[in-house]
Amino acid sequence: MNKDRTGRKDSNVSAINENHMARQRRKQPLINSIKTIGATKWMALETIQYTDTEDKPQQWDMATRTTKKAGTPDAVVIIPLLRHMEKPSSTTETVVVEQFRIPVRSNTIEFPAGLIDANETAEEAAIRELKEETGYISCHAKAFGSRELCMTPGMVNETIKAVVVHVDLDDPRNKHPISEPDEGEIIIAKRVPLNAGLTAMMENGSNMPISMLYFFALGFELGNSLGSDDKAQIKEAPLGTTNTLHGQPQISELTLDSSTKILTGIPKDIKDRDGKSLV
Repeated sequence: MNKDRTGRKDSNVSAINENHMARQRRKQPLINSIKTIGATKWMALETIQYTDTEDKPQQWDMATRTTKKAGTPDAVVIIPLLRHMEKPSSTTETVVVEQFRIPVRSNTIEFPAGLIDANETAEEAAIRELKEETGYISCHAKAFGSRELCMTPGMVNETIKAVVVHVDLDDPRNKHPISEPDEGEIIIAKRVPLNAGLTAMMENGSNMPISMLYFFALGFELGNSLGSDDKAQIKEAPLGTTNTLHGQPQISELTLDSSTKILTGIPKDIKDRDGKSLV
């Protein structure tokens, strides 16, 4: 009798340990069910039942595009770079668009953007959307990085790709650009110098800036404002940890040379994952 009790007790302890180890191994919540609450042609509202990493049942409501394909970005956000290619010293400009956005009940200011059509690359979509929204014709487009980027991950599963699009202002077709917006779209395109005034335009205007454009402008201006005496501080790693990059020690402070815009103070032997020097 005592042996049976002991066996059952050992079995229960083992099961508890296995469940604990399984939770430890599971890095992400477990989706149990997805229920569509309502849908239109383009959007759907879903309720997701899931088990979190502590084995507790949870529920989340979210919106999704009915055209969503896993692992594929839904749209592109375009960073246009306008320049007179025959004049290397010419000012680089960008294009932003203003339009009324119903969900926020406000006019917004944004980078041009749009959905990626079926069988279309991000670069192809960016070139097409830029012409439709602003009239400008690109001479080159390049997706920035290979990662999908989330927009509002607490509410929707929409993802995008950021694409840099170059526009030659010496191209005769870009002398008097004519936009071709979709039916129902009322868009105003504005050219803005890239190196000055983008943040001020958003701060002083009445339109609501989209966050990606605002952070782009803020980062650009912060980068330009760093001088040779300014230092970007990197917090020291807590005791008991190693502050490394690809297994190599990092320095705790970097200095930007304002004349060359090159970071100094980087160890000469620091390398990337492929063994190539970063300096």
